[in-house]
Amino acid sequence: MLKRMELMTWKELADAVKTTKTVVVPIGAIEMQGPHLPLAADSMAAEHVAALAAEKAGAVLAPLITVGTSEWHKNFPGMIGLSKESLMDYLRQYCRCLVRNGFTHIFFVSPHTFNDEPIGTVGLELRDEGIMVGSVNLWHVSNEVMAARKIDIKEGKFTHAGEIMTSVIMAIAPETVKMDEAVAESPAVPIPGAPFAGLQDQVQGHQFLGISIVERGNQIGLPGQPDDRHSRKGQGDHRGLGGRHGGVLEGILRLLRSRF
Repeated sequence: MLKRMELMTWKELADAVKTTKTVVVPIGAIEMQGPHLPLAADSMAAEHVAALAAEKAGAVLAPLITVGTSEWHKNFPGMIGLSKESLMDYLRQYCRCLVRNGFTHIFFVSPHTFNDEPIGTVGLELRDEGIMVGSVNLWHVSNEVMAARKIDIKEGKFTHAGEIMTSVIMAIAPETVKMDEAVAESPAVPIPGAPFAGLQDQVQGHQFLGISIVERGNQIGLPGQPDDRHSRKGQGDHRGLGGRHGGVLEGILRLLRSRF
């Protein structure tokens, strides 16, 4: 049974911490995801996969951190984001609340590349306080899964609001996807001035997975080619976050069971 922190009483949480010291934290973003996907697509995917992982690993699921850092999407309506520094401060306080509640192992599930550096920075700080921190970037790992399983992706890899993301959201919440608005459009150059997320594959007690390059936005906010998706293929993608992306969940569970 899933132990969802915000739905527990304080007594139930106290009892849960007696049986597990691991908490899984989903963190996403609110930003444009093309003309066909909801602004919360990253957050929806993060919470869905985090819940699957927490339940299967016997860990506690922490409340979703809905907002990340998304400054480079500010020219599109709907972006709500924090600066990198503000997100790091938020994560410090959030994690210290978890530690105060008795958790010693904190695992972040984030599909959003530009959350990775703040998570990594705070994770290294917490390591020095004796707290184990790990993080996985869902969309980057999906590239590895697609390649390993020789699954054809029209774009060749994950792209913002493209085939993989669209498939997953179609499976999680099909009512939020407007495929009649989707347009295939794949720019080839980076966003001017966009930072790269610097991550460690492994740094003394941390396991950070995922690094990707943000592609240049365009007039409709859609670097990918989502029109290659439909609901049946989307369900296939979802089964591997829960069939085609199965390696993502499996990898998270291996980390949680071996290191957490």
